[in-house]
Amino acid sequence: MPKHTPNPPERGMSMFTVDPDADPGSIAIQAFETFCSVNDLLLDLADSLDDKARHMAMAIYQLSELGLMLVEKSLETGQPSTAV
Repeated sequence: MPKHTPNPPERGMSMFTVDPDADPGSIAIQAFETFCSVNDLLLDLADSLDDKARHMAMAIYQLSELGLMLVEKSLETGQPSTAV
């Protein structure tokens, strides 16, 4: 019996969407808050790990921190970037 699975969404989980009419400033603020939460979770996780796993968690933390800095800069300028 063949297994029928739907095609996966192109990016991310399809149950989450961003309102296309949402204010760009509000989106940037939410992104900032999300990055802050991710950073806290990653630091807590890294504290519970050893060796290679800890280094990997810290590398992910550093990437997340870079994302946080980019969002923070866009909030400072008041013009969140739409470029990808």
